[in-house]
Amino acid sequence: VLTPWLAALLALPAAARTPRAEQAAALWRRGEVERAAREFEAAFRANPKDKASALDAAVAWGEADAPKKAAALFAAAAALDPRDTDVQAALGWAAGRAGDAAGARKAFEAALTVSSANVQALLGTVRLELKAGRTREAAAAAQRAAAARPNDALVLAHLARAREALGEDEAAAKAWERAIEADGTYLETRLGLGAAYKRLGRVNDAWRQYVKVLSAD
Repeated sequence: VLTPWLAALLALPAAARTPRAEQAAALWRRGEVERAAREFEAAFRANPKDKASALDAAVAWGEADAPKKAAALFAAAAALDPRDTDVQAALGWAAGRAGDAAGARKAFEAALTVSSANVQALLGTVRLELKAGRTREAAAAAQRAAAARPNDALVLAHLARAREALGEDEAAAKAWERAIEADGTYLETRLGLGAAYKRLGRVNDAWRQYVKVLSAD
């Protein structure tokens, strides 16, 4: 997940980077993502204590659709600062994209041990638990995320999906409604709410949501 915090690493001023890392940043700004990733990684290998270059490389490899490489670099950054929960959460998402569910779970748990309200780690946990069929655990993690960010549409969408997995269509509909209140432009929420209304037999209400999706610019 390219969070604003991680994306900001790629906008560091030149003075905050080594010359090689700044060359990599220039490649990134030109849209040469894979070359930038290689250069960021080389800058990190030249200075294995350079956490910023490790993170830059991880983000760039993730954008280059190389999640295994991204996970390896996030792991290196996490080893330099194990209590950085944002890095642990990013490692979890990268590991998950790479198909390493066990590694993802370990990273999310590490983040949540330090900060039980780390939303990225909680959302990652929701996805892992849903995929594993552990619906109650998924709902519990989603509820914790919603308590931390009650007006975040993406968080509320995860809560709605978890409630759907439990067969709690009324609760799912309420979560989708809250998500729309938080961000009415997030079309997935209207599709989700329409589906929830349909399951509840509220066909006209469902149709209204689908019409709003079809009429969106």
